[in-house]
Amino acid sequence: MKKRTKILLIIGVAVVFIVIAAGIVVTWLEDYTVKMNPESNIPEPAGELLSVLPDSTGWPSWKGVNHNNHSAFTNIITDWSNGLEMLWKVDYLCKGDESVTWSCPAISGNHLVVPGRRDSNDVIFCLKPQSGELLWYYLFHAPPGNAAYGEGPRATPTIDGDRVYVLSRGGLLQCLDLKDGSVIWKRDFLDMGAEIPKWGYAGSPVVFGNTLIVQVGGDALVFGLDKMTGETVWQSGPAPASYSTPVVIQYNNEPLLLVQGGQAFFALDPTTGIIFWETPWEVQNNINICTPVYSPQQKIAIISSWYNMGTQAVKINREKPVILWHTGALNAHQTDPIIIGDYVYGFSGMSAHNRDEFKCLDILTGEEKWASPELGTGQFIYIEPYFLSIDIKGSVFLSHASPEEFKVVTSVNNLIDTDNARFWTKPVTAQGNLYLRYANQLYCYRLVKPSVL
Repeated sequence: MKKRTKILLIIGVAVVFIVIAAGIVVTWLEDYTVKMNPESNIPEPAGELLSVLPDSTGWPSWKGVNHNNHSAFTNIITDWSNGLEMLWKVDYLCKGDESVTWSCPAISGNHLVVPGRRDSNDVIFCLKPQSGELLWYYLFHAPPGNAAYGEGPRATPTIDGDRVYVLSRGGLLQCLDLKDGSVIWKRDFLDMGAEIPKWGYAGSPVVFGNTLIVQVGGDALVFGLDKMTGETVWQSGPAPASYSTPVVIQYNNEPLLLVQGGQAFFALDPTTGIIFWETPWEVQNNINICTPVYSPQQKIAIISSWYNMGTQAVKINREKPVILWHTGALNAHQTDPIIIGDYVYGFSGMSAHNRDEFKCLDILTGEEKWASPELGTGQFIYIEPYFLSIDIKGSVFLSHASPEEFKVVTSVNNLIDTDNARFWTKPVTAQGNLYLRYANQLYCYRLVKPSVL
């Protein structure tokens, strides 16, 4: 009898444990669920097609106009005591339970391009950056894959002149006319020997001269395409893809392509695709997300990943990499670190909660200078001399940091209502404004007084 009672007790405890664990899993998944209006409809376009204008204060691609996550303008409003002035908002970018999209907008001149998704179709929207008025949209079928965290595009569009390059989660790359959204050419990564990453493609297209560089994975880690026609100019050797965007740097007045692949860090010739060298950087499921960050002054590249990988500093040359240091002090998950002078700043931790630390490391030694929990977990950019960040609960911060100290200058709590989900998209700035994308919504806030810019 005692034995039977003991067995029943063990079974009872096991059942309770399973129920609790199931509850935790359900809560976890619900925390990623974005509540969207099922009745939202795309408005009729304005009916006008605008000529493409040049722009030096936009954000035309993943890391901005200078490819370093720095705002093209400074002199911003720092008194946020009354909040931020919202200029406009749209809430029709996504529709359907699995349609959540995380892509940043790309902004140049009088065109803002942002991807969305409606049921089984991807949608590319083009709006007026200053008013939010819809200029055109392009809808196309994009078969669903792994619905985890949404079926919509992850990659940020790349605007180059009068064209915009967009990439779907499943690897459909298209070149569109920026003026009207018509398709100029398209390529399917599956036809290029791709092995689609588990959570879909997230790395953005990169323009280098007349070449469009894309990380594909599988038969070739990277392809160089003719940006005008989409034809293959070169392809690199095989390797698994990551979720990172390639970056072209200048090393001794010559271009060098840095790519964080799924299992290694690579340096290539961006004119031929020849791999100069690679150094191991192995993580589970190829979850390397952050873009390599480069200091031209020190000729040092910084790579960082979560999953106990930490951060590594690589002295760059064309012959072979020199590993300067490796530290577990900074584990960047989805947020690119930023280099200012001789120091690396970044969020350390996994973007599933709001309890990470914002840190400063010495780029020459890897020494941690300080760590602050004040910003939660988030995405950030640099607006000299400030960092502007948004945490995963929709609170926005303006902070000032140096190697000696960190200080929050001002903030707005819960600027964006995230419905207990997570705000994962990087803030971008253009033409004096701040643009915040949350799933089916896009917000525009004033950052610069009209008389200043």
